[in-house]
Amino acid sequence: MARLTTSPIFEDLRLVDADRLRRLVRMGAYEGHTGGLARGKLQANVVIVPRSFASDFHQFCIRNPKSCPLVGVN
Repeated sequence: MARLTTSPIFEDLRLVDADRLRRLVRMGAYEGHTGGLARGKLQANVVIVPRSFASDFHQFCIRNPKSCPLVGVN
């Protein structure tokens, strides 16, 4: 039997615009992963590191752009 790689709910949510998706997640209507949803929008995580590690972390991201794409630095 074939294994499903995504749930039917996930597939339906791929068609939902970003504002509606945010509302559904905030209401607790969806608790799964969100990678691949909100088409056309960038999904990223925020990493805050102590200043003493910032340069090393920056270099790590530059050397590993696929696994740690750097969106911005402040």
